Amino acid sequence: MTPPATDDVLATDDVLACIVAELAAVRAELAELKATQLQSSGTLAAAQQPEPPAGPAHTAVADELAVTSRRRLFAIAGGTAAAAVILGTTTSASPAAALPGYAAAVAFGDINTAMATTAKKTHLDYSPATSSGDNLFLVSDASPDAGSPYPAAVAGYATTAVTNGVLGASTVIGGFGIVGEALGGPGAAGVFGMSNEGIGVAGTSTAGYDIAAVGNGRLFVVEHTPGGAPTSGDHRLGELIRDGEGDWFVCYVDGTPGSWRKLGGGTTAGALHVINPTRVYDSRLAGGTLAAGSSRSVSVKDGIDISSGVVNSLDVVPAGATAIAYNLTVIPSPGSGFLAVTPGDAAGFSASTINWTPTTGVLANGTLVALDTTRHVKVFAGGGGTQFIIDISGYYL
Repeated sequence: MTPPATDDVLATDDVLACIVAELAAVRAELAELKATQLQSSGTLAAAQQPEPPAGPAHTAVADELAVTSRRRLFAIAGGTAAAAVILGTTTSASPAAALPGYAAAVAFGDINTAMATTAKKTHLDYSPATSSGDNLFLVSDASPDAGSPYPAAVAGYATTAVTNGVLGASTVIGGFGIVGEALGGPGAAGVFGMSNEGIGVAGTSTAGYDIAAVGNGRLFVVEHTPGGAPTSGDHRLGELIRDGEGDWFVCYVDGTPGSWRKLGGGTTAGALHVINPTRVYDSRLAGGTLAAGSSRSVSVKDGIDISSGVVNSLDVVPAGATAIAYNLTVIPSPGSGFLAVTPGDAAGFSASTINWTPTTGVLANGTLVALDTTRHVKVFAGGGGTQFIIDISGYYL
């Protein structure tokens, strides 16, 4: 094979020199771009990237290429193309590298997927010296807020493009769509909802409970009115409120202010608890005839034997009872008279409970009376003396 002419070798050397010079320029530009990217991103990963080595001087490489074959020429040309690819990749828009142990950085407008056998985490650590009153991480479909009435680590604002600010969903059995935890003391709240005119917090379930108190089972409702049912405002059927006296009211007709019914509370006797009729007092077995113009305090808390008067049933009227349903029987002395039964701590009376005449004989009357805190009633006699019996049929608590 005839060796190449001297002019051909010189031409080849000139081409190689141009390629090497271009490679050196590309490497220098690549190093400059990486330095700029490192300065703008400030990430740890970028800081750990080694700087690419500088290209060789033109004279030294030209000396080396003077004895390089055409095969070497093609290898160098291929390296130049690879450098161009690297340069194109580096100069394209890309997110900053992630910290070790965390998922890849998130890119706006892209679907970001972390392919791993174990769950990866993305961590935003923001530790300012002082609070600005803003949200730390904000997603909004409008311009960012200049301040927030409830500054939060994560905030979502829906104003135009979407309906809901934050969505949490779980398909795991026993999972929670959203979990709120507050460890700030009695005034803190795990979940807080607020509305100017609508519903503060709403819950819905297809077949379970809409709202459940599953901690210690306590439910607190603040005062709606100082006392009594609402007298103004729009109210709806099924609405439930509490007043300042501890009474509860339910709305049973929509309107302004609607129609309300008291359910119970501090100013009511409570619920009636019906029991088997039980004797609690018989003056014939203890105390004797109640004389006209006198009174007697009687305990109604324990049941007694109807023959002996001995206590045989403790607390048939339990502590805390506010009133009793009872039957009062009189075995009067000759003449006319009446008995008035009041709470045990009453100083007097203003109405009679039972009345008799000389021809009446034994007489009974069923009625109600409030109790004092010791479960006593007071019996006043007027007009004439009498024996009397008290049988309990129920109590209010």
